[in-house]
Amino acid sequence: MQNKSLTIVGIIALVLVIAGFGAFYVWDTNQQAKEIEQFQKQDKADNQRLMKRTETISKYLADVQKTVKKEIPGFVIYGDEYAVSRGNVSFESYLRNDINNELFYDLNLETHSSASLEKYNLEIAVDNRSAIGEDYNTILTRYGVKPLIIADDFVIPAGSERTELTFKTDDNKKVTYALQDKEKLGSTHISDISGVLNFSPGEKGILHYYFIRDNEGKETKVKAGTKVHAESMDYTTETIPILYFGANDFGSAEAYVKTQKAIIDRQDKCGGRYFVIARTDKDSELDKAMTKQFGDNYYRIDMKNVGEIDYEALAKSVYTKMDKLGYFDNIKKSVSEAEAKIKKYDQAG
Repeated sequence: MQNKSLTIVGIIALVLVIAGFGAFYVWDTNQQAKEIEQFQKQDKADNQRLMKRTETISKYLADVQKTVKKEIPGFVIYGDEYAVSRGNVSFESYLRNDINNELFYDLNLETHSSASLEKYNLEIAVDNRSAIGEDYNTILTRYGVKPLIIADDFVIPAGSERTELTFKTDDNKKVTYALQDKEKLGSTHISDISGVLNFSPGEKGILHYYFIRDNEGKETKVKAGTKVHAESMDYTTETIPILYFGANDFGSAEAYVKTQKAIIDRQDKCGGRYFVIARTDKDSELDKAMTKQFGDNYYRIDMKNVGEIDYEALAKSVYTKMDKLGYFDNIKKSVSEAEAKIKKYDQAG
């Protein structure tokens, strides 16, 4: 009888335990469901706040983009081998990094925080149209400051075979497009015939130049003195020019300054902004002529070989001087306004 009573008590206890566990499971399940629901609501609210913040900030960033495009569509470097990139050593890349990091670093952290904001990434382009192995006259013809002229009569065939030709510029000076392939010179027009220029090396380092027409046509005789137009002579007038040439083969200081000014004058929509770097001795005839013509927009560096120039330090100096000249004032104002609006928005939220 006693054993039967114990058995009943055990069964009752077991039922109570199972019921307790069941009740706890139901409670726990309900609690988890509530927590998941709360988490989902919170996650949805957070996403909505983030979307609203992204939408608001995108308007601020778009305003800065408009200011940047209006103020400085970009910089373009015209120069010889002293301005050309050499692997990881590049005046161009250092200058680009200095400009964009100094002006936009904090705002661009915002653009990197969301895929929706990536299109508002802020950057001022620095294009480099410099070349290695060309003398001063050749570079000026490639930039369209001096004319590119056919030196000797030749015939453009009716077909697409290449034909050799020779060049000169004004004053019968020879022009040699050293190390420049057809992509550098671009599409070329001779006597209204479009084609491409290329070259091949000959004996004693002499280069032979060839013209290949784009489309078949009539055989055409080209007279010496005919002017040539190459794509490399075209330019964007809104970009701010940065001139960076050596000073080994320019002739007189007067001629050097005149041709530098000719390049600058082509950029007639850049608001009179430009920067000229010259590699010359302090108080030399050229240094004085450059200072007189270009004033604060002129920057002199010491006569050093290419490998001896600290391009990182030069880029920093150029940025600092342009900043002092007020080139970036309106952009910096727009950036500050956007940063203040973002801060105010975040504090209010």
